Amino acid sequence: MDLSRLAAVALATAFCLPASSMIAQQGGPGAGPNAGPGGGRGMAAPTNLQVLPKDISQQDLMRTMRGFTTDLGVRCNFCHANDPQTQRTNFALDTKPEKSTARLMIQMTQTINTQYLAKLPAGDAKITCYTCHRGSSMPDLKAPAGNPGMMGGVGPGGPQGAPPPPAP
Repeated sequence: MDLSRLAAVALATAFCLPASSMIAQQGGPGAGPNAGPGGGRGMAAPTNLQVLPKDISQQDLMRTMRGFTTDLGVRCNFCHANDPQTQRTNFALDTKPEKSTARLMIQMTQTINTQYLAKLPAGDAKITCYTCHRGSSMPDLKAPAGNPGMMGGVGPGGPQGAPPPPAP
């Protein structure tokens, strides 16, 4: 196995196994890795989904959460809090402000994709968290160098035709 493939497997394992185990724990007493139908391996259904579809499959939920961790360069505990009694991640808790922010950002992204980008001639254009975050928990809010007047001159550089701000 080449080194890049080995690194990818290690990274996937580091994200997937702990998250799968922790999601199973939020189902309450008796929920766990064997809580699936017929005693097979499965996870309890997630609770407290407010923005993502309540009927999202476990596979799609995990894919979505892995996308967030990659796009923001964070781990699960960036948004999800530990249960004070068990000291394990409880995905249903709403105690961290980052989780509320994430919900707002997900809604913003969905709105931009469905109400604006879907109406463009190339209706398959989509934004994701990575569009702004670029692997960082906080997006870079500065205008790109050489483009102080975003959106036709209205933005950080001032009205169209205004000289760019002095360089720092």
